[in-house]
Amino acid sequence: MRSVYHLANASTSLPILTTAILQLLFLNLKDDALAFLAGIWIADSSDPFPESRGISLLHAAAFLQAHDLEDDGKDFQTILPALLVALQSPDPRVLRGALESISRIRVLAERKLTSVYQFDAIYGQNNRASCCNLQVIPHISFFHRDTSIPGFRRSQAIY
Repeated sequence: MRSVYHLANASTSLPILTTAILQLLFLNLKDDALAFLAGIWIADSSDPFPESRGISLLHAAAFLQAHDLEDDGKDFQTILPALLVALQSPDPRVLRGALESISRIRVLAERKLTSVYQFDAIYGQNNRASCCNLQVIPHISFFHRDTSIPGFRRSQAIY
């Protein structure tokens, strides 16, 4: 499937074919699409199609936007570690896509969350028992710029 994804994104001369291939791929993947895309953007940088990394993050942002519109209560915390990996990239397209995806997750996190996206698929079913004491910290602004650091004022909060 990764080869099909890379091939679809490598061709710019046939946009109709590219769109059709990607639509079929995402229809087939359904809810597994985000995990699939994470596998693309965390791939080794020696990948023969490095441009797919940035594109996959933009597709991930679109996937998250669709869940925002559905308002289905999915918590996407499981995908954050993969997005942190993407933030280490020197490629500005990858960084932009990662930040856009994190921004979408932040918007989704403000809603009532009822299930965690692909928990068992990403962490394994055996980890469910060891994670039963998972605690969710409500969103608070606890990172403040300290007045002891030159150039920063205490009233400026980082959100």
